[in-house]
Amino acid sequence: MKWYAETKVTASGAVNDDRFDAIADALAEIEDADPAVEDADLTASLAEGWITASMVIEAGSLEDAVAKTLATMRAAIHAAGCGTAGWEEGLAVRPADDREPISA
Repeated sequence: MKWYAETKVTASGAVNDDRFDAIADALAEIEDADPAVEDADLTASLAEGWITASMVIEAGSLEDAVAKTLATMRAAIHAAGCGTAGWEEGLAVRPADDREPISA
């Protein structure tokens, strides 16, 4: 089953363009290597020090989707040379077919 997940993480230090780009690149590499991760995207407020990741996860259960989402984001953050102590701020996971359409 496919799950749509969004997670918001808060940095303990400054989030600048270089850190954001490093995490985005790491997340893209994970997506390329792992068929269970699709449509990964990041948004951020560099001034406020948070990043939100969204992705579609292939997993057999909600619990597995939550675990995969957190592991994927943690791996991207670590690959970018950043730490994850106290990083989770929010997580939402729901079946991917329940995504609301985006209107322009």
